Amino acid sequence: MSSGTKERGLKAAYGRRRSPLVNKVKTRVTWGLQQRALGKAEGQRFDYLEVVPPVGDDPTALADVSARINWYLSDRGVPVFMEGASGRTIAPEQAPYLDPELVRDPGWAATRPAGRPLRLVHRYTPKLVAEYLRAPASTRVIDPNFALVDEIAYFHLAQDLAGEDGLPDAATSSARLLARAKPGGSAFVLATGPSASMVDPEAVDTDLRVTCNSAVRDHELLEKLKPDVIAFSDRVFHFGPSRYAAAFRRDLRHAYEATDALIVTSRLWARPLLAHMPELAPRVVAIDHRQDVGWRWPTENDVRVKSTGNVLTNLMLPVAFALADRVEIAGCDGRNPDENYFWKHNAKTQYADDLMQAAFEAHPAFFADRDYGDYYDEHVVQLEELLATGERAQKTSTGVTPSHIPALLTRGAPRFEKATSG
Repeated sequence: MSSGTKERGLKAAYGRRRSPLVNKVKTRVTWGLQQRALGKAEGQRFDYLEVVPPVGDDPTALADVSARINWYLSDRGVPVFMEGASGRTIAPEQAPYLDPELVRDPGWAATRPAGRPLRLVHRYTPKLVAEYLRAPASTRVIDPNFALVDEIAYFHLAQDLAGEDGLPDAATSSARLLARAKPGGSAFVLATGPSASMVDPEAVDTDLRVTCNSAVRDHELLEKLKPDVIAFSDRVFHFGPSRYAAAFRRDLRHAYEATDALIVTSRLWARPLLAHMPELAPRVVAIDHRQDVGWRWPTENDVRVKSTGNVLTNLMLPVAFALADRVEIAGCDGRNPDENYFWKHNAKTQYADDLMQAAFEAHPAFFADRDYGDYYDEHVVQLEELLATGERAQKTSTGVTPSHIPALLTRGAPRFEKATSG
C-alpha cells in the first residue's frame, strides 16, 4: 500500500476527530445539496457520465475511481468518460486497498460521447464546487475524502440508472420475512461484540435466530446456530469496493449456501450487491429505511423502518419484533468511554487488521467525520426508545450477555465485573 493512503486511512480511523461543529455543518450542507440535486434531476435524462477532475498521471487515483465505477455502477447502461483515462494501464497493485477484481478498466470512452453528461466529482476543487452550486441537477459529488455522506450519491445513481430491476418490492420482502413469523414465539438476537463468544450456539433454544455482519466469517457458528436471518446494512464494510467488503461478501456467499437464512438488508444499498451477486436475490428482504417514520417493524406489504446508524436498531430488532414476541439479546457489549473506535468486536468474527486498514483507506471521510462517542450516545438513546416501543406492543426484550448499555442492563443483562470490554 502506498504510505500516503495508509497514513491517511489510519489518521481517519484513529486520529484526532475533525471538528464536530464543522462536520455537522459540512454533512448537513453536503446532504442538502445532494437532495437538491436529486430533486432537480428527477425525470431528466443523461447520455453519459463524466468523471471530473481528470486524474492526470496519478495511477492510484485512476485505479481508485475505476474500481468504484466497476462496483457501484456495473449495470449503468451509459458510457463513462474521463479525460485522459482511456487506454491507460490499470492494475490492482495501484490501489491495493481495493478489491483486486474491481481494479480494472470500466470501459472508459476514448472520446467524449455525444449528448448531455452527468458529472461525477471524485475530488473537490474550488472550480468544481462553484459549478456544482450553479448546476446541481447535472452533478453528483462522490468524493470519498471530503464528507461522510458524499459516497451515498453512488447508490442513488445506481438506482437512477438501473431502476428497480432485481430488487424485491415491499410486498415480496414482507411476505418472505413474515412467512417465518412465530406469533407468541421467541427470537435470539446475536450481535458481534466480544461477549458473543460466551454464547453456546447449540444451546440456543428459541424459535428463531437472528445474527449479523461479520458473524458470516465464523463458519462453525453458522453451522451450529442455524440462523433464520442474517442482517447487515453498512455501506462501507458490506457494500463498498474495499478488500474488507470483498472478504465479507465471500463469507456472505458461503453463509447463503450453508444455511437457509434470509438475507435482510437496506434497500438503498442493495442495488450494487445484487448486480454482482444475483444468486442472493431469492432470499433477500430489502428493508426501506426512512427518516420520516417513527419506531416500527415490518408488517404486511410495509417494510418501512426508522433509519439509524446501527444494525441492531435498524434491522435486527425490527425483524425480531416482526417475527416474535419474546426477544433475547446477546453480543451487544457497548463501549468504554476511553475507546478510540466504535467499540470492540468478537475476535472470532472480526476481520484481520490489514482488511480493516483497507476499509479505512478506501473511505477516509466515513471515519474522519465520525465522532465515535456521539455515535454511541445516539445509539444508547435509540435502543432504549425502540425497546420501549416494543414493550408498548407487548414485546419483551432481555439482555443475556454482559453489556455496558443502560437499555440492556435494565432488561436483565449482567454487568461487566471490570470495564474491560467494549
